[in-house]
Amino acid sequence: MGDSAHRGRLRCQGSLAGPLPRTFARDLAGAVSDLQPLYDQHRLFVAPTRFAAGLPYKLHEAASYGLPIVATDLLRQQLGWTHETELLSANSSDPEAFAALIVRLYREAELWEILRIEALKRLRRDTDPDRYVAAIKAAVEGRRRNHAEV
Repeated sequence: MGDSAHRGRLRCQGSLAGPLPRTFARDLAGAVSDLQPLYDQHRLFVAPTRFAAGLPYKLHEAASYGLPIVATDLLRQQLGWTHETELLSANSSDPEAFAALIVRLYREAELWEILRIEALKRLRRDTDPDRYVAAIKAAVEGRRRNHAEV
């Protein structure tokens, strides 16, 4: 990534599955109860998750603070978001491609702004209360129909 004056700083919250390369200037802080101060102090949210279940709410939370996201394809698929529209993603088995996306997003101001705006729009759609109400009503009606047929 060039000389040390141009190197970014990687801050890790939570747990790590293994050691980080020495090429990163880094802070390892472990778990924290409130991430808001960190969201306010950082430029990107990076989620290199290889194994997960359910919805990745930390991505929703980061997007709600206006942080563009680089995540694994697994997390992107769980959200149903689109690569290069709401976030950037790469396969977790390709660390070079993943790292290249981090550098790209860090350096490209226009891409940074587009992803930030589109993620906020998508978050609004995905968490719209009317959408939840409609989904619950449809599930209840479907269950009623199934019982009526029995």
